[in-house]
Amino acid sequence: MMPTGNPDGLDPLSRLAIRHGTDKFGHHNYTPNYWQLFRDWQDRPLRMLEIGVGGYDHPDRGGESLAVWRDFFPKAQITGIDIAKKSLDLGPRVQILQGSQVDLDFLARLERERGPFDIILDDGSHRNDHVIATFEALFPGLSVPGFYVVEDTQTSFFPGFGGSADRSAPTMMNYFADLFIQLDHLEIDVHHQTGPHPIAASIATMQRFHNIVAITKGDNTYPSNFRFDARHPGVVAALGHIADAADADMPESGMLAYARLLRASDRPEQLDAVIAALTARKAESLAFYQLAARACLQRDQLDQAAELVRAGTARHGDDAVLLSIGAGIAQRQGDRKAAIGLLERALEIDPHLSCGVDRLQRLQAGPKGRRRAADPPPLPWSRFKRLFDRRE
Repeated sequence: MMPTGNPDGLDPLSRLAIRHGTDKFGHHNYTPNYWQLFRDWQDRPLRMLEIGVGGYDHPDRGGESLAVWRDFFPKAQITGIDIAKKSLDLGPRVQILQGSQVDLDFLARLERERGPFDIILDDGSHRNDHVIATFEALFPGLSVPGFYVVEDTQTSFFPGFGGSADRSAPTMMNYFADLFIQLDHLEIDVHHQTGPHPIAASIATMQRFHNIVAITKGDNTYPSNFRFDARHPGVVAALGHIADAADADMPESGMLAYARLLRASDRPEQLDAVIAALTARKAESLAFYQLAARACLQRDQLDQAAELVRAGTARHGDDAVLLSIGAGIAQRQGDRKAAIGLLERALEIDPHLSCGVDRLQRLQAGPKGRRRAADPPPLPWSRFKRLFDRRE
């Protein structure tokens, strides 16, 4: 029976642990953390696997934590496995099977017959090689969302369990520490071409408690903003949510952020609508001029782009991004000298301007890829300000 009330500040799961005599509370302090992890899943008709029943080789001992999970999850099917044979009867919703946590055939059969599991809790041998092998065998078949929890991770440092304090040793904590880093696998791939990580791509969160690692399975493939993929389902969903949330009272900062995302997602019609709304509001921020001018340049609307660069420069002074856009306008108009001068001025203001140096070198090299000695020096900035004078 599930304890009710909270008169002493103790969570209901820890009270069950006390009731059934599991060492997950008292000897350890696990159940307060499990309460935080599992409290919202309490009434789900889930499937849970606990590796390790307890009681060592005694067939009639152990099962205390299985009883806790049975009572905490009243609609769940609970499975326990142990290397030793057990004769415990914990009711119709609890089944105990004999088998090794590193017997891959046994684990595959277990998943077929009792899975897919929503929660897997490894409280088995605590050997480092066993923990890693079991995780790699069972995590792929875990439900989404789902929890994979490893208990007693202190044995990562115990030599008798294959542990070590050496940060390069093949221990469970070194393994999970690497997975923790690999949560940013797509960002790592941008600069190091490592490719998507086969496990980290399915890890939504990792949490570390004292002697516990808790992993939530879920999608971890949202694209890097340095390699943005507008077709990704998460991006499509995000754009939908932003569109639903946008209204006439949306601050300019929100509209600009939405517009930048639309531009990165190659959605010109929606981007035009947002820019039109900002224009109707008489937006005059530097970010607006940069965004609107760049959008016009991309559509070869050179007159409109030049007008926006002129207006933005008049209001905010010389800006590296606007000057860079101006260089793009001049280049498309066939005025390479003006384009070079504009980019040089932009790089004076911001030497780290994105792609600015490469663009300047290509322009200076000329259309055939090398700089022509006969080219005269670029005109000074004052000479091509006329490009952005208001056209009558």
